[in-house]
Amino acid sequence: MPAIVVGDSIVAVARGWSPQTPGSFGAIVYLAAATLALGLPLAVVSRGLRRALARKRTECWAFGAAGLCAWLVAEAALGQLWPWPEFHCRWPNTRYAFEPNLFQMPGVSSKSQVAFNGQGLRGPEWPERQAAYRILCLGDSATECLYIDDQATWTSRLARELPELAGQSTWVGAAAVSEYATAQHLKFLRESPLVDQVDCIVAMVGVNDFLRSLMRLDVRGTPAPLWRRSRLIDLARYDWNGRWQHGYYYDYDGRVLRYRRLGRPIEPFPFDLRKVATEYSARLRAMADAAHARGVRLVFVTQPVLWDDFVGEAGRKRMWFARSDPVPREWTSLDVGNCRETIDEYNDLMLDTGEQTETEVADVAPDLTGWEDNFYDDYHLSERGCALLAQALARYLRDHPPQR
Repeated sequence: MPAIVVGDSIVAVARGWSPQTPGSFGAIVYLAAATLALGLPLAVVSRGLRRALARKRTECWAFGAAGLCAWLVAEAALGQLWPWPEFHCRWPNTRYAFEPNLFQMPGVSSKSQVAFNGQGLRGPEWPERQAAYRILCLGDSATECLYIDDQATWTSRLARELPELAGQSTWVGAAAVSEYATAQHLKFLRESPLVDQVDCIVAMVGVNDFLRSLMRLDVRGTPAPLWRRSRLIDLARYDWNGRWQHGYYYDYDGRVLRYRRLGRPIEPFPFDLRKVATEYSARLRAMADAAHARGVRLVFVTQPVLWDDFVGEAGRKRMWFARSDPVPREWTSLDVGNCRETIDEYNDLMLDTGEQTETEVADVAPDLTGWEDNFYDDYHLSERGCALLAQALARYLRDHPPQR
């Protein structure tokens, strides 16, 4: 078993997967490697152990075969009894109540209700297919707006700002996962059956690709090893997050999230912006091609952020990534001015890609970026920021009605 885990992990690492990725259960890889490193030499050196194993070899083989069969049966049973949510969606029909810490998240209400519909999308149940123009917002935590009340997110405000479009009523929802970037959004556009059920995809992307690159996390969406896709492991993670309340959805006031962000080390390395930007642009083009191939309208949205050289002291204290208070980041690439220049480069690439692929781009970033009241940290929007973003997108969509 340890040899299978190690071999499977080596193949995944060769494809670009990293056991250091958060949530990857990479400790299992190291435990399996340690078992092999210690167990094999011990079995070779110890004559008594070799004799014991020789005497019990039938029982050992039977035990291993029984364990493997039990694992496979459990995987099959869980697949039927405990289906995992669709990719890029949350648990269907779930409700959460948060009480955001206003000191940690200025500009957010003290109480928020978060609901996911029957498809696992944040938003109301969608009407009949021909009864409304369906807009699905694709993105990361800045789109999910987890700590913001259902009525104050930019997606729900967009629905109210744009009650109808081209003579049809509108429905707006969000398929957003905090750690996802363009690689995952591309997979969703290519594979998810939900894409065929909507008329328009609004994708606000950029910042997660940038952050994952600087933190040396996988930005290409490399498949995890086979053992990592186990439902038993997923069940253990769900129990750890739920019963023992270690997960994102159980940090009800956001305080733990804030501490984790402030304490997250980011080690300097030779960051090649040209290479990273080229790969990002290629993923944007692939997203555009996937949307065009499936006949769904795609609207990219440039990424607004708080980063700006002229942000005041209060704004700088909100930042965890481009941190200057209380302990400044040592790496100059994380300076607030450099972060702003890089995200501007990402937004410019989006505009160029839109022009090259004839894909729409709503350039809203200049209207929101750098204003303290619009964000509660580096790039997560406050309620005011959500309102302004929704207004800007509504204006764009009204000015660019759908072509049936």
